[in-house]
Amino acid sequence: MSLLEVHAGHVGSSKIEVIGDDSSDGRNRTIEIISDVVSSLTDFSPSGLSTWVTEGLRSDAGTKPRRELVINLYEEITGVLSASGVAPDDVEATRLYLRAQREDWMPPFNSIQDRGLVIAAYRAFLRDLVDRASITTDQFILDSIRILETFSWRMRRETEGYDFILVDELQLFDPQERACLELLGRTKTGVPFISAEDPSQGVFSSLNARHSTTPNKPVYLETLHRFKKGIFDFISFIYRQFPLNALPLRIENSSDDDIIRPVHYICDLGEDPVETVIAITSNIADSSSSNITTCVITVGEDEGSISDALKMNGIHCTQLKSFDDVEKLAYVRRTVVVSPWEYIGGTQFDQVIVAAIGISQPESQFAKLREMISVYLACSRASQSLYIVTQGYAPSVITSAQEQGLIKSTQL
Repeated sequence: MSLLEVHAGHVGSSKIEVIGDDSSDGRNRTIEIISDVVSSLTDFSPSGLSTWVTEGLRSDAGTKPRRELVINLYEEITGVLSASGVAPDDVEATRLYLRAQREDWMPPFNSIQDRGLVIAAYRAFLRDLVDRASITTDQFILDSIRILETFSWRMRRETEGYDFILVDELQLFDPQERACLELLGRTKTGVPFISAEDPSQGVFSSLNARHSTTPNKPVYLETLHRFKKGIFDFISFIYRQFPLNALPLRIENSSDDDIIRPVHYICDLGEDPVETVIAITSNIADSSSSNITTCVITVGEDEGSISDALKMNGIHCTQLKSFDDVEKLAYVRRTVVVSPWEYIGGTQFDQVIVAAIGISQPESQFAKLREMISVYLACSRASQSLYIVTQGYAPSVITSAQEQGLIKSTQL
């Protein structure tokens, strides 16, 4: 049994479970617990709360305002409170948190009343974990880092540390998990890292501060398999907008005549953008064979109205309302899937329609990054064809890609 297993699995004679099979599943389970916590926060007065927080509290579970509140609470608890070591029962730390100046990268809990709700949610969240005798994967990583930074581990590191570390899907690792990786290796000789990388994964130069005596030897897989060339070009462009040390990939050449670009449908202010989404989906459903998979992904617009409109037009659809609903896709008959972008990670469809409607231009660094993540996650689900529908404001990464000829714009 490893050092980490001893720590994570036993406290005294009681066994502590880690929620989730891995960090991705653990994140989803944590968000579900926070969603239940929000549903229990019924005694908060709207006085002093930000409008978006009040709207999230008053909305039903699964709606866009409620999802936004839950996701932001998750970001605040894991990225601000836990990372800073703030505990709800620490009066001084809580006082400093409530009155501290907010930074632009933080979720928009701007008022003291907003952060009072965060503390209440955090307290209820921890109480739920105690009842379950569980910790989250984020808490496990933080605990692991603390152990790996002890003198005891440093003394054993030269004999028990790893000589080689192989990493896949590095883009799913947050900074704390990357720090944990480096602490697992031996210190004197340095640790060779081998990673399977895509355009978002070029971060090892900043992960491992010790310079190698020999240069890195990248091995390029130059043939596309997951995406058509036109979609890959657009997704690769989005990747390079993230604040990562990302290098462009080399892929086999294709003539411009062979490239089918994603299509951006721009709706006039007098049009109903939902009708545009329905028209595109209907055309796809009429012309596609039975083995073609199709998904409508919402970034802003309430997916419920799109799902209802599809059904009224005689199109069989399945609406995802939680992370667990993704598992249903393996058992349903041919259907158009309708989902908000938050639930669609880990899936792939032949045809994707992204409804980026009902959104406004972000102002903070946090909101800009959230917008880019939502557009990337939604668009990268497509393998054969990608359609994007906007009205009024269009996310900046879409307009920038359009200016560079990576997507083409049109109207119905």
